[in-house]
Amino acid sequence: MAGHDPIARLGALLDEEAGALRRADFAALAAMTEAKAELAAQVEALAPADGPELTSLADKARRNAVSLRAAIGGVRAARLRIGELTRAAQGTATYDSQGRKNLHPAGPGQADRRA
Repeated sequence: MAGHDPIARLGALLDEEAGALRRADFAALAAMTEAKAELAAQVEALAPADGPELTSLADKARRNAVSLRAAIGGVRAARLRIGELTRAAQGTATYDSQGRKNLHPAGPGQADRRA
């Protein structure tokens, strides 16, 4: 019965995780974390021999890990870009020959209209 088989349930959860990664549904990913850890512990407790089911689980886990690293990289890049836009909107700082900082506030411009 697949409903009680931890290997099948973990496989299904990894497929759900892959879908959540494709949709960038980070709330769903967070909600799956505990269930995934619990099912992985159950599979580990079974200590099954190497088999096609475990190979399939490992393949799904690797696939999801690659997607998760890409999603993290995308979020990181977006945060950096937002920071750059925020700093650009605040203006520019220069230093005079005595080392004093001069702030030059940004006026409305192209970046403001695009954002």
